[in-house]
Amino acid sequence: MPEKRRKHYRLRPRFFVITGTALLLLITGILLLVRSCGQENTAPVPEEPPQENSESSSEEEGDSRYLVETLFTGDSRTRGMATYGFVPQRQVLAIDGLNHLDARQKPLFSSREGSECTLAEAVGERAPKRVMISFGINGMNFIEEEEYFSEYEGLVDDIIRQSPESCYILQAIYPVSAEFSEENPAMSNETIDRYNERLKKLADEKSLFFLNTAEALKDEKGALPEEYDAGDGLHLSREAYKVIIRYVREHPAPAEEEKSQ
Repeated sequence: MPEKRRKHYRLRPRFFVITGTALLLLITGILLLVRSCGQENTAPVPEEPPQENSESSSEEEGDSRYLVETLFTGDSRTRGMATYGFVPQRQVLAIDGLNHLDARQKPLFSSREGSECTLAEAVGERAPKRVMISFGINGMNFIEEEEYFSEYEGLVDDIIRQSPESCYILQAIYPVSAEFSEENPAMSNETIDRYNERLKKLADEKSLFFLNTAEALKDEKGALPEEYDAGDGLHLSREAYKVIIRYVREHPAPAEEEKSQ
């Protein structure tokens, strides 16, 4: 009888690929399982945050809320607070070059309905918890001093009538650089200091809070230092606004209930 021929089975490459892949997946799965068990056993217990950090966070929240509840009014030096991103634009009612005389008499602002209105009317429409009034530098060189303060008082009275429940802050006029002061006697730092004294007196007479931010922006000679100067001796740099925001936070207006006592 003829000898039967044995069949030879030839393993194809595909078999090795599939088998090898399956084996690799099995080994990887085992390693991951072992690693996972080890991590579960050694995971650190999270620590409670230190009490100091909690208090600091609470204080920062209070500071932020104070700024959010404040409406800032004024000219270009007030607008800078929004321009540099320290407060939202919606919290600022300010126009470049604006003086308090025009702010009082001219409808330069827009109501929520789109109609033109004065600054006092715009404040009254918003009825904020707190209003900071920051005019002064514009108008010093062309409004006679007595008229200047008469109109400033009139603007303050107009705004209070429109929003009687708001708390009011009268802010000092910021200093200018020594060079600007020398070249513009009507807006010199000596004149600004004198005007600030009268603004403080006005605030006292109206029972308003006077914020002397100017003192934080002066060098040893009483002028705006270079690092706070935007370049023209009058406008302020980002670093200056950091100082202003910090000063505002560190010198909050008295609480409304304390003020009424």
